[in-house]
Amino acid sequence: MGAIRGSDFIISIELNGEQIPVCYATDCQISRTFDTREISGPQGRDRDYISDYRGYTISIPLLIVYDQIYNYTEFSTAAEMGFKIKWYASAFKNGGIIYSGEALITQIDLNSQMRDVMKSDVSLLGCGKFKTNYLPINKQVYLSDFSKMQLTGCPNPYPVAVFWYDMTLIGPASNADEVIQVFNDYSAAHGGYYTLNSSVDGGCLFNMQIEYNSPMPYPDTVFAQQGALFAISTDQGANNILSVDQDLDNVLTPIG
Repeated sequence: MGAIRGSDFIISIELNGEQIPVCYATDCQISRTFDTREISGPQGRDRDYISDYRGYTISIPLLIVYDQIYNYTEFSTAAEMGFKIKWYASAFKNGGIIYSGEALITQIDLNSQMRDVMKSDVSLLGCGKFKTNYLPINKQVYLSDFSKMQLTGCPNPYPVAVFWYDMTLIGPASNADEVIQVFNDYSAAHGGYYTLNSSVDGGCLFNMQIEYNSPMPYPDTVFAQQGALFAISTDQGANNILSVDQDLDNVLTPIG
């Protein structure tokens, strides 16, 4: 998995049950603190400690845009009313690692330099538990050739041969359910990063679940080739193939 870009890390505030990104935030700093308590005894000169209270603060510098929500005016209103606000932060658009909690606004600075945009710095104090959820990323993918072009004939391009992302042939499929089975069986034996949950259109579109720590970039497609030109083989040169009747050269291909 590659490094997470700072521009992808977005903090949102809950408003009327909906998570609204903090508009024009230029940064998001979450500082967690873990207190200790000394338990040193008279038995020696070495100090000893145990873990004690924990907490966190959040700092959000942002540009002032009065007609955008969530922005300076919403923070100001919440501070004046003394509301605890629910916040969420993640570098993933759908699922992934999600941090969340409740916080009180402790300080808002409004500042401006000549010939520059107005800015604000909002400081929040965490209240209660700092939550971390590890969720799979949900994404829609489609059957494609190796150029990532959707297969001709969708939503019924079958029969097809299904390939893994390193171009390994993983099996034949004569319908969407068989694509799911072939793909998931291979994935489970090779890290289990990707899982096809269901077909969207009964043919070429699928709902995929991606583990948050999967290698990037995440898949957009499931590779496949159409036709009956493929057989499962351990050694093509030696004619070592899976066959229902070797004498009649009946081999396992996408059309059985």
